[in-house]
Amino acid sequence: MAHVSDYLEHWVRRPLSKEACSKLRSECPRPLIPNKVCETPAVDPKMTRFLAKTGWNPCKGLDSALKSCQDKLLDIFGPLAKIFEMAESARIEGSPIDPEELTGWIQRAICIAGSSNSALAIERRKAILFRVDPKLANLALTEPGKDAQGLLFGDSFIKDLGRFVGTFTALDKAQSSMRRVFQGRVSTRAGSSRGRLSGRATFQARSSGRGSFTQRTSFQEPRNPPPFFPTRGGQWRSRSFRGNQNFRKSFG
Repeated sequence: MAHVSDYLEHWVRRPLSKEACSKLRSECPRPLIPNKVCETPAVDPKMTRFLAKTGWNPCKGLDSALKSCQDKLLDIFGPLAKIFEMAESARIEGSPIDPEELTGWIQRAICIAGSSNSALAIERRKAILFRVDPKLANLALTEPGKDAQGLLFGDSFIKDLGRFVGTFTALDKAQSSMRRVFQGRVSTRAGSSRGRLSGRATFQARSSGRGSFTQRTSFQEPRNPPPFFPTRGGQWRSRSFRGNQNFRKSFG
């Protein structure tokens, strides 16, 4: 159906705000499963103590980012467990399933899955941009969504990035040439090159800020996405979204 396709197109590559994530977790928390299999795994205490001796903190850096992605991924089991419970109740009792209530829980699952997908894409972009220049890593937060046409960055991002890299490369070459000239002149005519050296050093300081990516306006963090459920009478309305349903039961 066209409306299902449109809903997926809108949410599969869209990050959720912290407020939206908190709202979804409160409405459809993860089920209580024996042996904590639905909880986000924590680094073992013994491993943490061992890593502390090496000076590496697992609560920061790469593991922290991946843990956040896994946390979002595991949240999807909240609405999935609710759908599973509805299907089992209908099978045992022989009662029909409310299609609007079912649609609401499926919408929640899609929103959470899309946010997890977006978080993983951010970490992939960061890893690649770190190889180009660590200063570009923050640009990974820009999610192109459907405009990327299935690509990780998208054509518009690559074009802008190419201009940045070209600017940095040209600046590095110019500075390297200046250093070679300065070294040669300082070694032979140290006294006569002091004035030129200070003037060119000032030029380097000024020009180094011209290519700063922080001044670019094309790479802005994405705006908050629209509500994941339309208003009353919208295309994907669901009665189940009106209240906060508590189904945090044990599936043991």
